[in-house]
Amino acid sequence: MNKNRKKRKNREKIELVICKMVKFGVGIMKYNTKYIIDNFKISKPTINSWIRQGIIDEPERDWRGWRIWKEDNINQIDEVIKEKQSKYNLGGTIDETAK
Repeated sequence: MNKNRKKRKNREKIELVICKMVKFGVGIMKYNTKYIIDNFKISKPTINSWIRQGIIDEPERDWRGWRIWKEDNINQIDEVIKEKQSKYNLGGTIDETAK
């Protein structure tokens, strides 16, 4: 009985995550902020800062006021991270840069 209860609880957690990433409209995936934080390894204050600075667009909000991220928002975040990584990545070794 205990194993069944654990399985049911795990299934409920999975269903909750799926519900948060439900398809709305015609093939448009929407994600919650936790998904963004976990997959991009950035903090919520970083997201808020980028929105305030205009680096990324403010996503839609649902009826609770929670941010709902679409693919275009995710692509924007991905581009910002790649740009920041390339800025701080010198590329090559010290010997190569000295030439």
